[in-house]
Amino acid sequence: MLDFATDPVTHAFWIATNKGPSVSIDGGKNWRSFYGDGAFQGDTANCAAIAAKNNLIVVSTATTKRVSGQDIAVGTGIHVSVDGGDHWTHYTQPKDSPADTIIHFYKSTLKALPVTVDEQNVAYSVAIQGASTIWIASFAAGTRKSTDLGKTWQRVILPPTALSTIDTNTVYHFAVTPVPAIKFTGTDEANLNYEGFSMLVENDSTIWAGTADGINRSTDGGTQWTKFNQINSKITGDFVVDLKLRAPGHVWASTGKANGNGEHNGISYTEDDGQNWHAASDILVDTSSQNTALVHKLAFMKSLIYAANDEGVWRSADNGVTWVSPSLIFNKDTRDVVTRSQMLSVGTYDTTVFVGTSDCLVSTGDSPGSLNPLGGPWTFYCFAQPVTTADDQTYAYPNPFQPTQEQTRIRFKVTDVQPVTVEIFDFKLRLVRTVIREVMRTGSTSGSEFKELWDGSDNYGHRVPNATYFYKVTVGSTIHWGKILVIR
Repeated sequence: MLDFATDPVTHAFWIATNKGPSVSIDGGKNWRSFYGDGAFQGDTANCAAIAAKNNLIVVSTATTKRVSGQDIAVGTGIHVSVDGGDHWTHYTQPKDSPADTIIHFYKSTLKALPVTVDEQNVAYSVAIQGASTIWIASFAAGTRKSTDLGKTWQRVILPPTALSTIDTNTVYHFAVTPVPAIKFTGTDEANLNYEGFSMLVENDSTIWAGTADGINRSTDGGTQWTKFNQINSKITGDFVVDLKLRAPGHVWASTGKANGNGEHNGISYTEDDGQNWHAASDILVDTSSQNTALVHKLAFMKSLIYAANDEGVWRSADNGVTWVSPSLIFNKDTRDVVTRSQMLSVGTYDTTVFVGTSDCLVSTGDSPGSLNPLGGPWTFYCFAQPVTTADDQTYAYPNPFQPTQEQTRIRFKVTDVQPVTVEIFDFKLRLVRTVIREVMRTGSTSGSEFKELWDGSDNYGHRVPNATYFYKVTVGSTIHWGKILVIR
């Protein structure tokens, strides 16, 4: 789960996943998934960001492409619904034509590098302004906006590296390009402020944009901007991957290390519209490198602050001075457990905290006066279909799966009270792992579903190599077989 959004009008709670968006109108008890409905399938199913406002839903999607031995992010478009998800319109990734080398900005004529491909052109953040304006932040394509619900897009002019402000009365000569572009601009100038990563619409006039060169604020709807970075405002770093509004004029940001000396990963915040910036206490320091883990997402619940990074989900009840993290996220009834510390996102709905992990969504209740902060009980939400009577009445998901990032869940049905054994075999049918052996499971007459987790290791705790494996589920005297593909 990479992103969360709560519709401030309808109070619907949206999540962005690699299986399309899903929505809940009852705080997570029931979900509606849009995976495979035509708009979200194949390469357009992997969500990167989501925004919601008065039944206007905007979702960006992306995939990866293998180029010269490296995985390259590829934008697959912007999806827009104006009726709460009942109908979707899919637009291709916003791009320029090769001739778009000039931008007229009031008194200035600026040279620009046209972005003509989808590679590295991913909208990592989306935001909604008013009833029909959409903002996106893309690494390759920079900050852009559409005033017609995604049909057409225009590039947003932000201050270049050498300037902290831009206005409509000054004549400028800088180049609009995130990378050196001598062919198009005649200069090797590279403006990191045109590498976009986060967007925040505070109101119809105040817009915030996070880039690889700092935090930008506009008070006139996105025309004139002021930039805050590590040099002029002492934020912890210029790589701004998330922006969240806590109260009017009170903005929190994940500010990571870009290129400058003295920068480090951390959390920066302002309580006066950017006039002064403060740094929260570092959440976690890697003892080997003494670097704070980069925060992916921030969220709030009344006086509480939450942050998700590769070292866990964190909670502060004292304005970021101290942080706590749960020692273990598990559910004793379903036996689900989160075994890896990496957390991709965090969001809140009423008194519930939702955390996106690499393979499922988890949630728990919380409140400022809780005596057991983030201590559970935890609820797990995993993308799964019911076990049917077809085939062998069993399946595993995710499949293929990456043991370094997730576990696979082997699902099956049990009727009455029966012993269950789950075993993993290699391609030569040699026993690799006994997950459980003759453990009693109590099912119903029509069959109750159960699942067992396999983390990709053998009986000695060693990680198994990439290959196809067979699993065997023995329920009483009935045997079911299935296949699992392990990848890295």
